[in-house]
Amino acid sequence: MVDALRMAYVQTPFRISFFGGGTDFPGFFNGYHGAVIGTTIDRYSYVALNLLERIKDNILKLTYSKLEVVKHFDEIQHPIVRCVLETHPEFIGDRFIDLHSFADLPSKSGIGSSSAFTVGLLQAFYSLHCQYRAPQQLAYEAIDVERNKLMDAGGWQDQVLCAYGGLNLVTFCDNSFTVDPIVLDNVLLKCLEDSLMFFYTQEQRSSSCIQQKTFSSKNIADKRLLRLCGTTSPAGLLKTRWGAGRSALWRQRGGPPRNRISEVVLGACYTRTQGGRRGAKAGAVFELTAKKMTPCYIGGNEGVFFAGALPSSGCTRLSLRVN
Repeated sequence: MVDALRMAYVQTPFRISFFGGGTDFPGFFNGYHGAVIGTTIDRYSYVALNLLERIKDNILKLTYSKLEVVKHFDEIQHPIVRCVLETHPEFIGDRFIDLHSFADLPSKSGIGSSSAFTVGLLQAFYSLHCQYRAPQQLAYEAIDVERNKLMDAGGWQDQVLCAYGGLNLVTFCDNSFTVDPIVLDNVLLKCLEDSLMFFYTQEQRSSSCIQQKTFSSKNIADKRLLRLCGTTSPAGLLKTRWGAGRSALWRQRGGPPRNRISEVVLGACYTRTQGGRRGAKAGAVFELTAKKMTPCYIGGNEGVFFAGALPSSGCTRLSLRVN
């Protein structure tokens, strides 16, 4: 058996999703199949582990937005860390773990932060013990942690995209998934990256709470979502997806966006280029594409914020590159 390493440091990319949100729920894709197009970006979740000799009764020091020092697994407040260590007590053994977590973007902002952390945490522990796990294995285990053990409502795309990285088409059926990379040459990749606009709206929310109601097993087979199966053009797909998700999400959020900018801008974009939205990730970070001054919307949360509306919106524009 290979001795454990002393330290491990892992960075896991966040993801943005362009098409297919909602079809990555087992309640949907096990009956109708699902597909998602998404990419990871140059913003990351970081996990640093230090394996030390245990000289006190404490087994773990955990530093994130809180500081935890515990003697037993059941004392850990962070649900993902507690679940992983209860499932894999061998990760600690008779040692002491000093665990630090930090990120380039805030949590609960709609970019798959919890899944990126879960994938990174698993990768860090396996690396610390000199064990290789393929992206598929990491994705399935992260799905098991978040969706099965912790019972957080949501689909599978976050864990898969964060584990694999890059721009991918992910198809779902029969409790499994397949990942097909979308390969772009440098010219097309630069065109895509230069067309993406990425904003932070200063809002945070729990996607699990929203998705638990919006995409419940009862609602997931709604005919509005099934209409996506017969839509072929990107513009038509976006239009259908927007109509299917907007009213349900706004009901869960307590009404339309407060500053109304998204509605004004979306109206201007929608009539000219058929804008659409991402569905379940109604949070703080969203992306859109623009060709000169005529935006063609690919993804987003509470709607499109056009660059000209930023001074009064309180949004922060961030640079964005495909990971």
